[in-house]
Amino acid sequence: MKIKAGVIGLGRIGSQWDHGELRGPPLTHVGAILQDEKFQLCAVCDVDDGNREKFALEWKLDIPMYSSPSAMLEREKLDVICVATPASSHYSIMKEAIASEPNTIFCEKPYCSNASEAQEICRLMKIHGVAVSVNYHRRWDERINVLKTQVDSMPPPSHVEVVYGKGLLNYGSHIVNLLLLLFGPVSNVVSFPLSLHQKQMDDPSVSSMLTFESGLQVALRGLDDVHYDLFDMDIYYPEMKVRLESGGYLFEVYEAVKDSRIKGYTHLRGNREKSSAGPIHGLKGAYKEIHDSVLNGISCRVSTAEAALQTLKILDAMRASSLNEKPIEL
Repeated sequence: MKIKAGVIGLGRIGSQWDHGELRGPPLTHVGAILQDEKFQLCAVCDVDDGNREKFALEWKLDIPMYSSPSAMLEREKLDVICVATPASSHYSIMKEAIASEPNTIFCEKPYCSNASEAQEICRLMKIHGVAVSVNYHRRWDERINVLKTQVDSMPPPSHVEVVYGKGLLNYGSHIVNLLLLLFGPVSNVVSFPLSLHQKQMDDPSVSSMLTFESGLQVALRGLDDVHYDLFDMDIYYPEMKVRLESGGYLFEVYEAVKDSRIKGYTHLRGNREKSSAGPIHGLKGAYKEIHDSVLNGISCRVSTAEAALQTLKILDAMRASSLNEKPIEL
């Protein structure tokens, strides 16, 4: 039995980053579905003519292509529906997709624009018996899981600092979700006021201090005036530091060592044996979890809609605090 899958959204993460080739770990939903022999890609959809034309040119698949989600959902009976459109469209598409009652919907983060919409989606999925998983793909990445195991086995860190760009709902969403995975629930949010430039943006990169229930404080610095990807995290321990660069592309461990020249001084030195580099690859694991869910009745647990809702609550609090210049209790 093949799992019938459809993809709504044929942009970068939906289809284009794989350039029509199945080489190595997949970077797109289309690539991940085609690589998994348990799936059959039955239909795709995009409202943009150019994206549909590029999909046809690159993948050369003889499957239906639709110009509206409504048409695809009305005509196709699918087991799994992937929603890979811009975040502002997720709420309306998700409601339609849930009403068509597939087994599972796999939605790009943050899966809704705010927590209120996300709560309604959680309510509807329970009514219709539809599982919803959200693509915080680091949660399926092997190195992130190793890091999570290490963090759990060590005393709490002294401090965590994050620098990011590309917007709160974009990179900020991934960061907050990763912080929740590593360090647990957040109790308090205090954000810095937005700059004049940021106030004119649809999705500024909000700077905040998050206080976790454990007492850990995490400083997030959002930069919107740089022209490169920025997603770096430093986790400080009394005797070491763990650094993630470029969203986890580079992991490096720094250990405290005594200065060989100046007595009484200690500094951090990188340990190459405990470092690694390479893209984050979570989509393959995500679709394996989905096919296990559909075929074997194993619940999707790695990145559920309910867990993703907690991320959105913190994002909402960060935005509200930046506008009101007041702390937000969670």
